[in-house]
Amino acid sequence: MTVTFANGASAGGDVLVAADGILSAVRQRLIGRLPARDSGLCAWRALVPGDRLPEHFASPVQTLWLGPGRHLVHYPVSGGRTINVVAFTPAAPGETVESWSAEGEPEDFRAEFAGWDGMVGQLLDTVTQVRRWSVLDRTPISRYVHDRVILLGDAAHPMLPLFAQGAGQAIEDAAALSASLEQAGEPATALAAYNQVRVPRTAQVQEASHDRAQVNHLPDGPQQKARDQAFATEDPLRHSDWLYSYGAQAEARRAVQAELLRAH
Repeated sequence: MTVTFANGASAGGDVLVAADGILSAVRQRLIGRLPARDSGLCAWRALVPGDRLPEHFASPVQTLWLGPGRHLVHYPVSGGRTINVVAFTPAAPGETVESWSAEGEPEDFRAEFAGWDGMVGQLLDTVTQVRRWSVLDRTPISRYVHDRVILLGDAAHPMLPLFAQGAGQAIEDAAALSASLEQAGEPATALAAYNQVRVPRTAQVQEASHDRAQVNHLPDGPQQKARDQAFATEDPLRHSDWLYSYGAQAEARRAVQAELLRAH
C-alpha cells in the first residue's frame, strides 16, 4: 500500500489504517462522503476550576441530571482540580455547526437549564467559556475493510456521543486490529477477522447511543418515573456489563482462528 499526501510526500506499508476521523479522506475515496443527519441536538462542553465550587463537586463520581429534552453530566478531572461539564439540549432550527471548537455563550448555556436544581445552577454560574456544536449523525456502514485498507474509529463508525463511546470504540478497534495481525501473521486473514468482529460490535454501541437520547430526555410522566426507578435500583456497572467486559483482543483472536479453519 502506498499513500500520497497533499504536499507530495508518500508513505508505504503492508496495510493502510485510515483513522482520520469523521471527515475521513480515505473513506471518501472508498465509498464517498456520508451525508450528515441532523439529530436535533446540540452539545455543550465547559471546564470549570474546582476551587470555584463546593468540595462535593470534586467527589470522584459522575453526576447525571436528566430532564425533558435535555440532560447534563459533570465529573472531576485532573484530580478534582477541574470539573468537566457536558450537556445536550435541543438544537436551534437550522443549527448545523459541527465543530468542537465552536464557541457558545455562557448565558445561553445557563438559560437552557433555568429552573433546574440549585446544584445545576450553582455549577453553571461558574462557567465563563463554553463550546457549543451541533450533534450530527451518519448512516452506519457494513464494511470496514477494503482490500488492505482498514477504516478505524470515527472513519468507520461515527456515533452520537450520548454513550461516551466514540474514543472507547476506536481503542477497541486498535486492540482488535493489532491482535488480529499478530495472531494471523499475514494481512488477509487478519483483516477479515477484524471486519467480522468490529462491524456488529460497533453497530450495537451505535444503537445504544441512539437509544440513550430517548431515555435521557423523556418528558415527565409514567415512562420517566419508570426510568428513574430503574436507575435507582440497578447496578450501573453490572447493567453495562455487555459494554465494559468486552474483550476486543480475545474476540479478534477467536475470529482469526475461525478464518484459518475456514481456509483449510
